[in-house]
Amino acid sequence: LSYQIIACGKNVDGFSVGDTVIPLELASGTWQTYWCGKADSFLKIKHPIPISYAATLAINPSTALHLLNNFVELQKGDTLIQNGATSAVGIYVIQIAKILGLNTVNLFRERDTPEATEETRNLLKSYGGTWCLTESEYMERAKEIGPFKLALNCLGGKPASTLVKNLSHSGTMVTYGGMTRNPMPLPVGPFIFKDISLRGFWLSNFNLHQSTSKRQLTIDQLSKWFSEDLIRPSPFEEIPFKEWRKALHMSLFSDSAPTSIRKKSVLIME
Repeated sequence: LSYQIIACGKNVDGFSVGDTVIPLELASGTWQTYWCGKADSFLKIKHPIPISYAATLAINPSTALHLLNNFVELQKGDTLIQNGATSAVGIYVIQIAKILGLNTVNLFRERDTPEATEETRNLLKSYGGTWCLTESEYMERAKEIGPFKLALNCLGGKPASTLVKNLSHSGTMVTYGGMTRNPMPLPVGPFIFKDISLRGFWLSNFNLHQSTSKRQLTIDQLSKWFSEDLIRPSPFEEIPFKEWRKALHMSLFSDSAPTSIRKKSVLIME
């Protein structure tokens, strides 16, 4: 969600007409063309970026930044691994990791044709991915590339076990999604002999324990990177409100094999 201020109360400080803002509370002001709220209900986008970029700034890009910063102390030159690399969060992980001087191993599902698989690989590389591999390709090169201090898991199921098996000693896997909707069959060995850790991350709960000032710092950093073209948005499509049914249809989850990277729907309330 993002809004552009069209009027301010006379005693409001820190906000001006024309500013782009996002709400502090989840889903505040949804399905509304206009919304009147208190000044302390918003975070200000201080760097100039399109309002469509701002609409998802506090969700996928913020998730990616916290996944990289809040679990493992990584040094420049370190390499992390993630599955579901074509997801919006995965694409932002690639870009932010590159800014931080980190390498990424990005696993994605094989497409229905070799050409589509290569197209997906090239798109991930265009965002800055170091290695962009299907799981079968990665298994052939695992010893060459790993092990890893940090693994990011958005799939669950069997793909999670691939990440666990390739963690370094005291490595950490952070699960922030369960796209396969299946339990994770994890091997016992890495827990005993490598003392690995499994963590979870849910942005909504994380934000409940963050001060407004800390959340503002996150938004400031991300909007700065966007304004400097250091990161660009994951694929999205702006859809006018009159076509809201199309936006909902595009957002429905599907178990079918992917043919391309799915676009986010940004509904324009005009």
